[in-house]
Amino acid sequence: EDYPELTLGVEADAVISEPDGSAVFKFVAPEDKEYAFFSRAEDWTDTYGYLYDADMNLLYENDDDDLDLNFRIIYALHAGDTYYLEVCFNSDDTGSFPVMVLPVPKVTFWRFSRM
Repeated sequence: EDYPELTLGVEADAVISEPDGSAVFKFVAPEDKEYAFFSRAEDWTDTYGYLYDADMNLLYENDDDDLDLNFRIIYALHAGDTYYLEVCFNSDDTGSFPVMVLPVPKVTFWRFSRM
């Protein structure tokens, strides 16, 4: 199927037109690293996300991040591989909400010695 592509750092509109429906997006990882997929719905909107590999095998799913009712999936992806993000409401709601993917910054911890 021809799914819309997600672009790093650009919001995409997930449109759910039927109760219990979903929207699917395609993402090709530009480099080997962790990426964060998340929704930015407002007003107590509860969203759910599923991440699949190119063969539609479920890799990870998430309901609520630790801050609100939006989903957040952080997963290490391989450069050039295709992934699919399926999103939906965690209810029979219809409407739309924004979704986005961002690279997860690499954090390096340094240990300092006291002199």
